[in-house]
Amino acid sequence: MSLIKMPVGDCDQCPSEGVTIAKKIPSSGRWCVLCNDARLKAMKTPKTEKVNVPYNRNSVQVLIKALDREHSIFTRTKDMDENQIAKCCTCSVPFYWEDMDAGHCYARASFAIRWHPNNSHAQCKECNRGHVDGWREKHEMYIVRRYGQSALEELKALKNVVIKLDREILKQQIEMFKNLNQQNLSK
Repeated sequence: MSLIKMPVGDCDQCPSEGVTIAKKIPSSGRWCVLCNDARLKAMKTPKTEKVNVPYNRNSVQVLIKALDREHSIFTRTKDMDENQIAKCCTCSVPFYWEDMDAGHCYARASFAIRWHPNNSHAQCKECNRGHVDGWREKHEMYIVRRYGQSALEELKALKNVVIKLDREILKQQIEMFKNLNQQNLSK
């Protein structure tokens, strides 16, 4: 085990004499251990404190999340019976509406059809999460049986449309789905 011998000398930063020299900096001379520690601490950038960003109820992200929540409830309750039971659109197994997902035939990434009522239906968790694309083929057949081929073609055409989200429209849709959810849940 080898010990590193630190040089001993006079510090050029403080009046200390015969101390261990931690650093020799060409521009400012020799630094004792205490002065070098103080120098290093001063060089460290202070940790920025976590700034509490005020919660903005009108941010697009917050509105999208709220609309997703209301739309999910609407999707799962729109076809339930008087006992609050809905059938999975792909396997037809009945479930209590809260135990189901709002399954989308085409991905939610497309805002043009994300909240379109013909694109989402009550779907059991196994069909929605357990299978590739949530059984898209079966979901497409369900849409054709329920709304007709033209509705499926409309969704296919809309899924690649890019839209800009407007805060006021998002707020209106949230209110619309809240009202529809109250109606569906009061049946």
